[in-house]
Amino acid sequence: MIHILLGNAEDDVDSVLNAAKTRKPLVGWIVPKGAHAGDRALFHLPAQGLAARGVIRTEPRVHGQRRYGRYRETIREITLLDPAVPLAFLRENHRSRKWPTYPKGYTTIDGRIEERLEELLKGYPPGSGSELKRISCAAAANPSSVKT
Repeated sequence: MIHILLGNAEDDVDSVLNAAKTRKPLVGWIVPKGAHAGDRALFHLPAQGLAARGVIRTEPRVHGQRRYGRYRETIREITLLDPAVPLAFLRENHRSRKWPTYPKGYTTIDGRIEERLEELLKGYPPGSGSELKRISCAAAANPSSVKT
């Protein structure tokens, strides 16, 4: 299971980059209520796309009395994706998933969608073997549509 967490301000970008550089955890990041200790996280940062990975430290806790539905947790083991993966690449190569089209909040993915996302991340940037993966996925979906 992977939770895609959303950064929404320049401060968020700086916090993630600094956490990766210093190897310190991010404290108080908003996570889904259904997240669990040890779950993997990806950070979507403004103007960058998917820019970093991390691991959720413990079970999420409700933040404040007036913030119903907001759960916060510490994210550890922050590492940057080099290079960051733009959402345009995900929209082009994973058309069945709608979140990259309108990423206004966090999302959780698992199963086949998670496997496909990991495949896309490993194949980015294009030229690193991703063309072969894209062709093989297209062939599996519709063999007659692939031009060789």
